Amino acid sequence: MKYKSTILAFIIIISISIIGCDILIYSDITKKELPTISHLDRSMSSYSLDYSKNESDNDIKSFIIKNSKGEDVLINRAIKDSTTGQMIAHRELNGIVISAKSHTVSEREGIINLDFMISIPQSLIKSDCQTIFKPLLVRGKDTIRLRSIALSGQNFYKAQKRGYAKYEQYLNSIIPEHENEIENFTYINDLIIFLDRYLPQSKILEGKKDPELKNEYGLTEEEVINYYKKWWLIKRNRKKIEQIPQAYNKYIKTPYIKDLKLDSIVRKANGSILYHYTQQLNSSEKTGKIDLFLTGVLKNSRGLTRSIKCSDSLTYYVSSMINFIDTTPVYYKTIVPIKIDESYTSDISFAQNSAIIESSDKNNIEINNIQNKILAISQLEKYKIDSIIITANTSPEGSYKINKDLSQNRAYTVKTLIDSILSNKLKDRISNNITIRCHSKIGTQNDLISILENNEDRELLLYGEIDQKRLIQERYYPKMRSVKIDFNLSKIDNYADTIYSNQLDTIYIQAIDLLKKRDYNKALELLKDYRDLNCAIAYMSLARDHSALDILNSIKDTPTSHYLKAIIYARLNNEKLAVENFIIATDQNPSLFYRAILDPEISFIIQKYNIHPNE
Repeated sequence: MKYKSTILAFIIIISISIIGCDILIYSDITKKELPTISHLDRSMSSYSLDYSKNESDNDIKSFIIKNSKGEDVLINRAIKDSTTGQMIAHRELNGIVISAKSHTVSEREGIINLDFMISIPQSLIKSDCQTIFKPLLVRGKDTIRLRSIALSGQNFYKAQKRGYAKYEQYLNSIIPEHENEIENFTYINDLIIFLDRYLPQSKILEGKKDPELKNEYGLTEEEVINYYKKWWLIKRNRKKIEQIPQAYNKYIKTPYIKDLKLDSIVRKANGSILYHYTQQLNSSEKTGKIDLFLTGVLKNSRGLTRSIKCSDSLTYYVSSMINFIDTTPVYYKTIVPIKIDESYTSDISFAQNSAIIESSDKNNIEINNIQNKILAISQLEKYKIDSIIITANTSPEGSYKINKDLSQNRAYTVKTLIDSILSNKLKDRISNNITIRCHSKIGTQNDLISILENNEDRELLLYGEIDQKRLIQERYYPKMRSVKIDFNLSKIDNYADTIYSNQLDTIYIQAIDLLKKRDYNKALELLKDYRDLNCAIAYMSLARDHSALDILNSIKDTPTSHYLKAIIYARLNNEKLAVENFIIATDQNPSLFYRAILDPEISFIIQKYNIHPNE
């Protein structure tokens, strides 16, 4: 009787404990003390986190920079007053110490780093319970589930291990049907004796079946095996396999959570837990604003669960270079080389079979005309002579070789003449590196016909009213001995002009669209030949800061270009040039100062050097 009373008391105690645990899981989460989420507070010093980005090792205390007016400005690093311990003239700035519901984060190389804190009250930290938190990010219409956080009490974890051990023991009790079927599921000793006596030729125990083999009584190997099988064991084993899901639910009330998030955990003095959660997120065109939500579940070792009410959502605003995209329309342009050709045909007379310029009134007039032509061209303000091409002609009488040499010699005679003209008072008006090339041309019958086509003598020749040979030799052959002079001109200091069409540059439009969608690599492939502000933004977004800086230094200075250079110099730890460019940018466009307050890549210099608007 005493023994039965002891057993009954033990059962009552266990029941009260189980019921108490179930009641506890409901009572705890009805209290006002709830888990909260908050942005990372840089003023927290109860645990160690890496803030090396905003606390540069640069130990510069002061330096002189130039503002937008070119005036020298002394910049002092903000310091604490030795008496009050306060920062001198210090102003509290949102984005430096963050306690609001929203926070600005920067994007770099298409990646956004999110940091937030989860504060878990002591009332939710029980030895026999597990607290699970599931962060959710909402970006536009997309919901992103982040990895869960699970905090397990000691007794809860032990119960989990016991459940998994029992489940593993159950699985191990199942005999694999596809392995060693004869050894595991037959009366093996009796089978061996039978085969040795009545079917000695069988090699089935060695794994070699012979369906045609029979003993003297007509029994096959398969019939013998079936006779010695443990059918009761096979039935029981198959039932265990069928009941694996039920066994899992029986022994594992609270499964292990896969892919848990492991970050910094700090237990505070009041017994609560502070969890530092970090998450990298790929940027997209919808990444201007991100909302963070937190859901929670409390479990006990028996699998009973209850939802936990969490705090309101947090909001992240993403600071991105794409806010500075220049959307000015760009039109197709064509590079057109500016080349002008001027031709001049001289009527210098050469005697038959001669390359000497005869002295005559007619030739003197022609030489003067050539000189005046060169003078007129040399006085053009925007052009210079690049080359002169001299083509001397001969009439068709005589052999080919004689005519070719003759025309070449006549061309060189004119070249000598032009050289003498260029070496006089015109020399300082034209290029010293003029190329003079000589060509020869032997007159043909076609050339003669072309002359006659524009002359009334053609009809006289056709009707034979005059001596054709005499007329041609005396009147037309001299005309075929003319010298043609071509002047090639180019524009001074600019050998090509850019012509813009009224058609929009579709490649550039596509690049800007990719930039807005944060597809920086593809955008850069299209923008790198333009080398403008948008190209620099693409480089900065991919953290290729030196390439971006080269472009920003080569384009026209604007408040935006100075602001971007300030960010680059801040990234490169050159705080003096970062401050200088920042002050120039905000002097010219004060609104950039208030953007910088919320820009984590530049805001730290505002606090470090106590910078104020328009100062």
